[in-house]
Order: sequence, then C-alpha cells, then structure tokens
Amino acid sequence: MSKEEFELYVEENFASERGAFLRLLTNTLDFVEQRFPEEERHERLWELLEGTIGLTKEEVDQIRF
Repeated sequence: MSKEEFELYVEENFASERGAFLRLLTNTLDFVEQRFPEEERHERLWELLEGTIGLTKEEVDQIRF
C-alpha cells in the first residue's frame, strides 16, 4: 500500500483524530523514507511504531515507500 493508503488505513482502523495524529504519522513516514536506505525502512519504521498504535509488523511491512 502507498503512504497515502496507509494513512487512510490507520485512520479508518485505529479511531484516531485526523489532525495532529496524521501529521505525526506523515512526518514519521517521511523521516524514515528520507534517512534510511530502502532495505532498512520497514525495520526502522517498525522500531518507531512498535507498541504505539496497535499496528502489527505485517501491516507495517505492507507500506510502499
């Protein structure tokens, strides 16, 4: 899924408020995309999100950067 699809998925499935939460999520995705090589991005994103909003590793691994 694309970053945009991922953001929509999280919004629909984790009952979060759109504003501040999605800005934080978007910034996190951008941070990982800009600072890590492609082969490390999913692992780094998982390290940042694990235990925060209820996503599984499998869900994080579906994101296309």
